[in-house]
Amino acid sequence: MKKILFLSLSALFLFVTLSGCGLTTTAATTTTTTITALTEEIAAIKDETVYLTADANGVIGRMIVINRLADVEPGIYVDRGRFTAAFGLSGDETVTIGDNGLRLNIDSHYEEYYYRAELGAGYAAPFAIDIAYELDGEPVDVGEIVGTAGVVTLKMTVSVNPEAEAYFRDKYLCNLQLKLDSGKTRILQATGGTTILAAGVYTIAFLVLPGTSKTFSVTVDTDAFGIGGIEASFTRFDPAMLGDDFAGFGAAMADLILGLEALRDGQVDLADGLADVRAAVDALLVGSADITGGIGAYQDAANLLLASLSELSDHITALSLGASGLQDAGSALLEGYAGLMGIINDVAATFAALHPEDEALLTKLTTMTQTAAAIEAALSAYVGGVDSLSSNLAILAAGLAQLEAGTELLNAGLTELVQASGNIMDGLAMTGSGFDVIVAALPAMIDAQSAMMAGLSDAITGLAFLDIVPGDYVSFTDPDNPVPGSVQFIYSIPGF
Repeated sequence: MKKILFLSLSALFLFVTLSGCGLTTTAATTTTTTITALTEEIAAIKDETVYLTADANGVIGRMIVINRLADVEPGIYVDRGRFTAAFGLSGDETVTIGDNGLRLNIDSHYEEYYYRAELGAGYAAPFAIDIAYELDGEPVDVGEIVGTAGVVTLKMTVSVNPEAEAYFRDKYLCNLQLKLDSGKTRILQATGGTTILAAGVYTIAFLVLPGTSKTFSVTVDTDAFGIGGIEASFTRFDPAMLGDDFAGFGAAMADLILGLEALRDGQVDLADGLADVRAAVDALLVGSADITGGIGAYQDAANLLLASLSELSDHITALSLGASGLQDAGSALLEGYAGLMGIINDVAATFAALHPEDEALLTKLTTMTQTAAAIEAALSAYVGGVDSLSSNLAILAAGLAQLEAGTELLNAGLTELVQASGNIMDGLAMTGSGFDVIVAALPAMIDAQSAMMAGLSDAITGLAFLDIVPGDYVSFTDPDNPVPGSVQFIYSIPGF
């Protein structure tokens, strides 16, 4: 993503024309005094363009600021800063240099007024540029290879200047341009640059975003080494120049990292929760095994009960059948005895009528009749008992049959329950295995989330410029000056 941004911005700034007022100086008289009367100051509407002239190795030797005043009315204009010389470009007004700035007395109206001031010591540009040269792969001093044929490499390092004010160090970008004569030079490599050929001149543009440092390398095959010049513009970066596609991109990336962090923390909690669930599944599995074992023991007991009930039912059925036979025999015997009882009664009545005076006979007859009646009563009670036994045995047999049938159903249910319990155990085992796979995969996911967060954090660090809020400009010559309308820097190394 950063590479795409760099290329896009490089292409954008390659077409920016480095223009400004000329650096030609004219004779002017300056005096040194101390500025004291500030009561007549007119607030200036000012733009600052700082020109930085460097040698072939990139070391800045001179700083000149061209200031533009807009809607100028007659009065005194004060510019705070450390100046060594200054003069007007739009008129011959007097410029006075003081210990803490300059004072410009303007007695006419100007829509625009330009003046030039040379900066003294203590100023630092937003970027430092270092240029090293190699001929056929060996480091050389540039003075040794001017006009020489061979393969020449320029290594240009653009770094944030730690000596610069924080405002310029953090909010300004560098657009660096190297110009080469296409008639004498063939470009072999231009790492990180965008090249355009126009009017016999190669222009290779490089972009360095706010707060970053870059090293660029250009290798050429030349018939007579020389450059058309190296120029750079240091301008304030505004994310709006990237268009709507990148609007809020930095904030969105930060939100994405927060979301990934929340997701990672959730996955950590999920891993802990799954471990607890896995322990619960293990406990259920043990419990299910105990239940299955208990049901199996209960089923064994039910099988024994069913066998016993079956045997008992067979015996009771046999008894019921025997009682039924006794009942039939007793009924027949009782009926036969009833006939015998009638005969006995008839005999007793006959003999009693024939021998009414025979008391011994009558006593015997009475005893025989009573004994026969007692026997009949006993037989009747026996037959009644047999009838009751037979009925109760039939009821008992029916009850045992129902109990046996119920036990069979219970046994079948227990069999299904054992199977179901086994299925539950299998399901719990599969569930546990599934949890094991998830729990084992989560650390890799968590590590991946952390790696993504680290990568995105690094990317955001490199894309911090997307969150820059431009705000008001700050005067380069002195931060106590009124807020300028713009501040830009033009860096140049003359061609050779």
